[in-house]
Amino acid sequence: MDSFLKKAMITLKGDRNYQRFLLVQFLRGAGSLALPFYVIYAKDILKISLGMVGLFISAQMVGGLLSNFLWAYISDYIGNRKVIQMSLITSFLTPVTALLISPNLSSSFVLVFALAGFCINGGRIGYTNYLLDISPRKRRPTYIGLSSTFLAPTAFFPLIGGVVIQYISFAFLFVLTALLVSMSFFLSLKLEEPRRYI
Repeated sequence: MDSFLKKAMITLKGDRNYQRFLLVQFLRGAGSLALPFYVIYAKDILKISLGMVGLFISAQMVGGLLSNFLWAYISDYIGNRKVIQMSLITSFLTPVTALLISPNLSSSFVLVFALAGFCINGGRIGYTNYLLDISPRKRRPTYIGLSSTFLAPTAFFPLIGGVVIQYISFAFLFVLTALLVSMSFFLSLKLEEPRRYI
C-alpha cells in the first residue's frame, strides 16, 4: 500500500495533464447529481404519466446506442480529447433542456433522456481511451488505480442531489449540475491532445 501511494504521489506531481484530466472527470461526475431525478421531475413537476417512463428509458438506450457510432468515429479520426469535450456539451445540455421544457410540451422531455444516453456513453469511451492514451505503459496500473480512487467520491453525487431537491429545488439542482459540468468543459480545453503520446 505504501509503495502504491508513493507511486501515486509521484505520478500526480509529475504529470499536470493527468491532474487536469482527473479534475475534468471529477467535475463531469456532477452530471450524476441530477441524473436519477429526471423521472421524478417529469412526474411531479411536468405531470407526465408513469406510463411514459418506459419511453424515457428506451430513449436513453437508443440515444446511447446511436451515439456510439459518433463517438467511435471521433475517437478514431479526431481524438479522445474531442470525445470528452463533446460528451461534456451533451452533459451540459441535459439539465438545461430539462429546465426549458414547459408542462405543455412535456412529451418532448424524451430529449432529456436521449441526451443522457449520449453523454453517458461518450464519457465511457472518451475518458477510458484518453486515460489509456496518456498513461505510460509501465505505469498504466498506477494511473488507472489512482483514477478509480480519486473518482470514488462521485458515487455520492446522487445522494447530494437528493438532498438539494429536498431542501432547495429541482431548478437549483439542474442549474448547479449545468454549472459544474460547464466548469469541466472549460477545463477540458486545456487537456493535451493524446495523440502526442502515441
